[in-house]
Amino acid sequence: MKNSIKLLLTGVVSALCAGILRAQDSWQSQLLKVAGDGALTYIQNADGFVLPDFSQAGYRNGEPVPIIDMPDRTETISPLPDVAADNTAHIQAAINKVSARTNITTEKVMPGDYSFSVADADAYKVGYLICVKYPTTTAWLEAVWHGGNSKRNTDESMKWKTSDVDMSYHRYIKKIEGNVVTLDAPLYYTLDKTYAQAYIR
Repeated sequence: MKNSIKLLLTGVVSALCAGILRAQDSWQSQLLKVAGDGALTYIQNADGFVLPDFSQAGYRNGEPVPIIDMPDRTETISPLPDVAADNTAHIQAAINKVSARTNITTEKVMPGDYSFSVADADAYKVGYLICVKYPTTTAWLEAVWHGGNSKRNTDESMKWKTSDVDMSYHRYIKKIEGNVVTLDAPLYYTLDKTYAQAYIR
């Protein structure tokens, strides 16, 4: 009798496990499909959103830290001929030149995107480490309710303010085709020109 009960319970448990596994195998996300060999296919929704590829995230990306030769973006200047002259503006002009920013012209860069167009890519080369910046503006703050429900939260000290939450992504340039720049890793936020002008430098 005991053996019969054990066999019955074993059969029930096995059937439940098999059913659960079949249910797990049959379910697929609308944004991500998993093939039998484990390959992932990312699918855009109607709004153009796609899950970003996070395989580049994490310490060292699972690889040894490489020794990188940084790109030469130096500007050599000499003091003004007049030894009594003030070189402040002269030096500042050189700083401005090497730190000049280039606007992103793509109307909307979506999360998960690797590429976008810029006003002029001539100053950049493959392998350059750049910063992709999306500044905080009044229009963007209003669109996100200043970081919360501003209709309910009347405490001004709790609301986000301009420059509080500028978004910056440090990426290496992997490819340049005309003025289209392709990065080594995706971006994780929508860069919408409606609310702010994104740029690289």
